[in-house]
Amino acid sequence: MKHEITVRERAVCRGYIWKEDELVELTVKEAYRAHMGRQRILIHKDHRGVAERFDVVRVRHNQKAIDVVVIGQSADERNIVRLDYHDREALGITKTGRSYELSIERLGWMGRYCWYIRARDPAIHLPSRIALLSLVLGAVGVVLSLVPG
Repeated sequence: MKHEITVRERAVCRGYIWKEDELVELTVKEAYRAHMGRQRILIHKDHRGVAERFDVVRVRHNQKAIDVVVIGQSADERNIVRLDYHDREALGITKTGRSYELSIERLGWMGRYCWYIRARDPAIHLPSRIALLSLVLGAVGVVLSLVPG
């Protein structure tokens, strides 16, 4: 089940589900070194609605979208979002330090599992793909055990 959580800048009720055309405008900056290449978005809790830390969300800017994991942001950077180069490029964000309109949508369980399998970070996608392979092999084993012969 998907939850649209496009949050306005000064939303009275944090986490309220806003209409698609109501976007949050935040300053986009470069991710910290520890988060680079890991498909993470550093965003303050006031701007991510019902998405919790480590939830997988879809971030949209104009007609482009990326799936990233939510990481918290400190209070002194409340109106700043941090993304690595590849994620900014995928969204069409060319310059850091500027404000951009973004919408954020928390993905359901299927979207989360697809993200784990498609992730760029080998520490994430390798275990996920091995788990998927073992699930498939287990299913094949069950089917073969049911075949008479």
